[in-house]
Amino acid sequence: MIILILVILVLVFSGIAIFTPAGTGRNLGVIIVGFALIALIGLTMSNDLSHVGMHQQASTTTVRLKSLTASGPATIAEQPLGNGTEKIVVYRSSNNAVKRTPVAHTTTTIDRGSRSQVTLTTKKWRFNNALYRWLFNLTNEEGQVASRKYNFVIPTTWRVISASKLK
Repeated sequence: MIILILVILVLVFSGIAIFTPAGTGRNLGVIIVGFALIALIGLTMSNDLSHVGMHQQASTTTVRLKSLTASGPATIAEQPLGNGTEKIVVYRSSNNAVKRTPVAHTTTTIDRGSRSQVTLTTKKWRFNNALYRWLFNLTNEEGQVASRKYNFVIPTTWRVISASKLK
């Protein structure tokens, strides 16, 4: 909607600048509409760069893990990527039908504990109020994933192997 408002303001600005006779009324109209245009362009840029008018809403789910191997000690696999600061963890759960799409800001940790589980915390962008939702409804940012965090907790009896050994 903000794009439509910008187009209308550009037409109003042009109409005032072209068709209004020179004088104080024209200058005042050009200044007021010009400031409104600059403010809306700044608001659009701020929303694009830093999600102005939005907040992150977190949701957490916990799923029990199953071993990757049918026999032997329980196992999950991890494969470091690039310089080793990122990694892929291969696991099986009771909810294998859920496929996650990759997100730029994903962190993964593996801790030792008493129960085999993965806790997934997902943060999604939500609009602060109806005004921002109305202004930026064409951006499709509502519900986009901002970050994901996987926290694996596995018992000390479980093995963590390299994903290349799964072949």
